[in-house]
Amino acid sequence: MWVKPQEVLIANALWVVERSNQYFVLQKRKGHGTRGLSSLLVGTMDSVFDTRPPPYRILHQTPSSEVSYLVSVSVTSSEIFADWAWLESTLLPIVPAFDSDDDVMEFVKCKIESLVAQRSVPVEDSESDSFKSTTEKFRRLFNAPAEEKLVNHYSCSYWKGVPRQGWMYLSISHLSFYSFILGREVKVRLRWTDIVSLDKSNSLIFPDSIKISTRQKSYFFSMFLRKRETYDLIEQLANIAMRQLMREEGFSEDPELLNKISRNVSRKTPGLKRDLDARAHSEAYRSNFRLPCAEKLDGRADCTLWTPYNKQHVWGTLYISMNFVCFESRVKGLVSLIVPLRDVSLVERADSPGCTQDLSSAICVSMKHRQSFLFAQVADRDFVLERIAEFLARLTTCAAAPSADRVSIQSVSSNSSGYIVVDSDQQGKSQGGAQEPWELQPPLMYQFPSPASPETTGRQLKKEEQWEHLFDEYGHGMTMYRTSATSQLVLKGIPSTLRAELWMLFSGACHEMATHPGYYVQLAQRARSVRCPAADEIERDLHRSLPEHQAFQSPTGINALRRVLTAYALRNPNIGYCQAMNIVASVLLLYCSEEQAFWLMVAICERLLPDYYNTKVVGALVDQGVLEDLISVELPDLYTKLEQLGVVGMISLSWFLTIFLSVMPFESAVNVMDCFLFDGARTNFMVALAVLDANRAALEDCRDDGRGRCSTHYYKPDTKHLDAELGTDCLTLLDGQNTSIDVSLLIYEAYTNFGKLTNSAIERLRLKHRLKVIQTIEDSTMNSMIRCVEAEQFFTAAELKDLFLYIKEEYLTLQSYGRGALPDPAEKQDPSVHNYQLYKVDYPLFHTLFHKLCNWSAGSMADSIASRAFKLMDTSGDGLLDLRQLAWLLGLMTRSDLPRRLRLFYCLHLPPLLDQHEMDSPISDNTEVASEACEYFEALSDAEPPPISLAEMRELVLGDGHRSRTVSGTSFTSGASGTGEESSQVPMMNQKQFIYMWRALYDMFSEEQTRPEIFHSIAHVGTLLLQIGEVGKRFQKERTASASAVLQGSEALSEVTPEPAADEAPSAAGRLPDADWAVSFEQFVASVLTEPPLVAFFEARADVVAAVSQLRNVRLTRQTSLSFSTSPAEVNALV
Repeated sequence: MWVKPQEVLIANALWVVERSNQYFVLQKRKGHGTRGLSSLLVGTMDSVFDTRPPPYRILHQTPSSEVSYLVSVSVTSSEIFADWAWLESTLLPIVPAFDSDDDVMEFVKCKIESLVAQRSVPVEDSESDSFKSTTEKFRRLFNAPAEEKLVNHYSCSYWKGVPRQGWMYLSISHLSFYSFILGREVKVRLRWTDIVSLDKSNSLIFPDSIKISTRQKSYFFSMFLRKRETYDLIEQLANIAMRQLMREEGFSEDPELLNKISRNVSRKTPGLKRDLDARAHSEAYRSNFRLPCAEKLDGRADCTLWTPYNKQHVWGTLYISMNFVCFESRVKGLVSLIVPLRDVSLVERADSPGCTQDLSSAICVSMKHRQSFLFAQVADRDFVLERIAEFLARLTTCAAAPSADRVSIQSVSSNSSGYIVVDSDQQGKSQGGAQEPWELQPPLMYQFPSPASPETTGRQLKKEEQWEHLFDEYGHGMTMYRTSATSQLVLKGIPSTLRAELWMLFSGACHEMATHPGYYVQLAQRARSVRCPAADEIERDLHRSLPEHQAFQSPTGINALRRVLTAYALRNPNIGYCQAMNIVASVLLLYCSEEQAFWLMVAICERLLPDYYNTKVVGALVDQGVLEDLISVELPDLYTKLEQLGVVGMISLSWFLTIFLSVMPFESAVNVMDCFLFDGARTNFMVALAVLDANRAALEDCRDDGRGRCSTHYYKPDTKHLDAELGTDCLTLLDGQNTSIDVSLLIYEAYTNFGKLTNSAIERLRLKHRLKVIQTIEDSTMNSMIRCVEAEQFFTAAELKDLFLYIKEEYLTLQSYGRGALPDPAEKQDPSVHNYQLYKVDYPLFHTLFHKLCNWSAGSMADSIASRAFKLMDTSGDGLLDLRQLAWLLGLMTRSDLPRRLRLFYCLHLPPLLDQHEMDSPISDNTEVASEACEYFEALSDAEPPPISLAEMRELVLGDGHRSRTVSGTSFTSGASGTGEESSQVPMMNQKQFIYMWRALYDMFSEEQTRPEIFHSIAHVGTLLLQIGEVGKRFQKERTASASAVLQGSEALSEVTPEPAADEAPSAAGRLPDADWAVSFEQFVASVLTEPPLVAFFEARADVVAAVSQLRNVRLTRQTSLSFSTSPAEVNALV
């Protein structure tokens, strides 16, 4: 293969000359094709330095120069010798005519470059040539399919007795390692979803290493050149895999990143690595500024922000995304700013003649409400201005175009009572009729006020005055300057009248509400006409939500709570409804309007506490582990005691799920809610640590876990917040001395003692425990599935575990490649759906298992048997089997007793499983014969048994546990016993069906010529059944003739009617199967039992563990992966 000429300084190092002339040299890599010491040394060097070049090359050289140029490479000798022959015949006669060697070299280089240009068309690609070469090497070493995308690779050592230097390859689905040292090859391939823990280790045995643990083994990798980058990428990929396990969603690249205009981004970084880095930066950006989940960080630049409240320029970072411009100071907490682009009217340069250095390269952002912000000393100002202008233009275009998310709210009007009444007539027409009007509920605290003492009212007014002063100085609304003064007021508690506005502001819920006007109205309206799966559970919990508050003792509060919860369940079916959501929503409805409460629920469930409120409360379980780690660091003495009592996991679940609303009076807990919506999840951990620290004395005196749980309750049931109706100003500790403390003081102590805790540190701890929690949940799910399927007694628990893990691996592989069908969220929320129904097996995967486990899979007709068996078990008709159905089918084929296997084999060759076109005889294609056959079978159609439906056939084979199928005294089900009914009997098999079945049985051994005894058995049993069928045919004709004589009373008719049929039958049978011929299932079983080789064949038991192990090895040696579109022939070829 011709390559662009590349300079080679040392031409003969590690290369052997095969052919040469005055201007060209053909070389072969030392050790190639041999097993000597040179081969081992060269192979080791290539592996360690990641240089494995093609084994053949051609160099161009001149007598007067010591520099050579590489012009051709090849992996085969035939190709390189073809290039050599072309050089000798085409270029070698020409080059001696040039006057100087420099002219010769320039001519040869130009000629080779023209050959390369003719061969390849330049294509713009984001990947460098070296990375593409590495990707090809990775796929070749591990036989990875094209969908397995490499992220990056790193040089390191793997400890396997001794350190083995090699390369770690990090892809979307696997962590792989390859080493080749002195002829010894080492391969490690770990699936991300199998990893249970990640850790940085620095022990004497494994210094400065990364420890990766699975369920079976721990792996140590060390000697990294970029250890921190490697570990961060491993963490990120493992985190993506865990979220894939939780949400069952695949990974997809961001297509916008390829076309994105970027500055200061190295193109040497692989595209997928840039994608993952961009995701990490966007997640941190959204978390820091409480932005919607779809917001992507476009870029950032260093600059200063002019702060008018103190007339200074503050250094910080300007962040730009599709819908926002944000600023954060370098000094943490000094000032931050969020500017929604939807409210921006103008962005322009702010240069002026004679401006100082502080105002150079300035940008002025003007808002629609006559407010402006000045950013100065902006790095690369013109590019930043161009990006902001582009995003503003997009927003203008989107605002002018109609949007599906913007619903019509013309029917929304205000009435005299202050409620917003939604006329549902127009929206109800699509459901077939109008519904009763309903009201968008304002904050319930105005309709159900609590009596307040003068002291409490005075404190509330004082807080309002402080916030009004803050608004006057730092601004009001989304574009206010957020400083340390803001956080100090939040710690003291937000006044009730401002909670709705500030909760929406600090949580970021106001962004989604502003960009989706009328969305909640439409969703709530739909919830009234469409019943969601979580409706029953919501109804049970409605009256348990703050039952002590009068608002939720009335239909007004209950109805508003029902609408919010059902609307959210429809919006996010993956979460639906979880206990504790009702408590959080009820408190939100007290201080916020109904629509505001809905958007706050969206912010809490999807951004602030992700994965908390799914069916398995994964997020809360993860944070339990995080809290234990924090206690061990911050309160080590108390941690030892709590570990002995084992109470942390019991108490923290309710703390975190309800944000302390269920363990404190809500008047006190709303102060915690203020800080939580302002500061994020770290508030929960700081308050939890403060609660434990305050109750330290009581906990240290505990002797059992029951008393420990009581001691962690931070209040007495009758205590109230200082602003509550009774005016009591403290919570009471259960320390035996009735010590009281103001909840504001509790929060202040939490921030003072544990304020160094950051959200980024919590995220890192969450990843560590997310691996453990999700793998524990997966193990529990697997054990539950095994218990359900093991009851059928076909496979052992160990065999089912191996089978399940293999199916799960294939399922997740397809998901990661973006080719698997995503599960139905409603099905996951349905409590009636068993765990084994969540993982589905398609036909290609069943085909693979069938060929590995079942001895019926040999021969050219095996695919037809597999497809009919799959059709038999596919009760829903969607082309998928759940794990129980798969275990049933494989168990019947490979582990059931002989009569059940024979029944399955027999029924697979009967209609409706066996189609008519499959039975078409290949004996003759003559049209006249086919016409005679049609007339013949139509004339005798009355003698055929009535057809049996697929459901009846399935019940017949499986015996579904409701009726007992008994043939020749053998029970075929594990269900309740009962007497057999005529409809449950296996249908008779005619001659055409029997011939097809026997041909399929013979085909199973067509490739085995070393077992003549099996062919003898097949021939003997086939002959025996043919004879039985002939005898049955004669008996049937005699019985028919006798019945006709009795009915008609004519002896002559009995002599005439059967004779012509007897005469015609042989001639027809010579060409076509005899329709009168039939055998029963009992006769088939009895005949097979006479031949031990056939009995041994049908009684053979499959080794599931060995078969699954072979399938895993096949996965590592095949070049392409299975998919839903893989044909049976392709699957068969792969396996």
